Amino acid sequence: MSKIKQNIKGLLGLVALFYPLIVFLSVVVFNVKPNRLAVFIVLFGILYFIMVISNSGKKKPVMFISPILLFLIGAAGFCLDAPFILELFPKAAGKSNYVIKFYPVLTNTAYFIIFFTSMIFPPSLAFDISVLIDAKIMGTAAQKPMEIFCKKASIIWCVFFILDSLVSLFTIFIETNTQQEADTIWAIYNGAITYVLMGIILLFQIILGKMLIRKTLRAEAHNPPENPEHKAL
Repeated sequence: MSKIKQNIKGLLGLVALFYPLIVFLSVVVFNVKPNRLAVFIVLFGILYFIMVISNSGKKKPVMFISPILLFLIGAAGFCLDAPFILELFPKAAGKSNYVIKFYPVLTNTAYFIIFFTSMIFPPSLAFDISVLIDAKIMGTAAQKPMEIFCKKASIIWCVFFILDSLVSLFTIFIETNTQQEADTIWAIYNGAITYVLMGIILLFQIILGKMLIRKTLRAEAHNPPENPEHKAL
């Protein structure tokens, strides 16, 4: 049963990952109305949240970012098209299409906060990622150098999330000849280019991190610490 839950959680994670592509296909290709898509986003966010809560493993705040943001964005998108909202705010008509595009911006903001605060209250999230990739780091001579390296890597991640949020925000309100062109630009950047850039940064972090670990352990092997008993003699 736990394996089925894990598979469902993984599937939900993939859906959240490809959110821009799903929004693009729904709105542009299949002509789904934004308010109906918003309902799906709300239900998806609730289901995703339930799966995270039901996870028996250790729960970290980062795990709740996607489901909570998806629920809030979906709810906001649906409410903007509600009759009583349109009566109070007539200019809100048609704005739900913009609201559902805010997910990448809010996600970047949330990850910036998490990466930034993890530098203040270590270990940094970048270090946690490195340990997840190579658990052998802990307890070795490479742990301290990696903590310092990952703190610098976290700064790079923070800068990336700020810049990516700004570009993502620009793609929401970009003016083009047609709405379809605007939706395509938004989907291409937020559903492809962003992930390529993140992959490049992560790849460099892994490669440079492994080089640092190898260098540190090699130096320790060539210059082993002196035995206190031998030093006393």
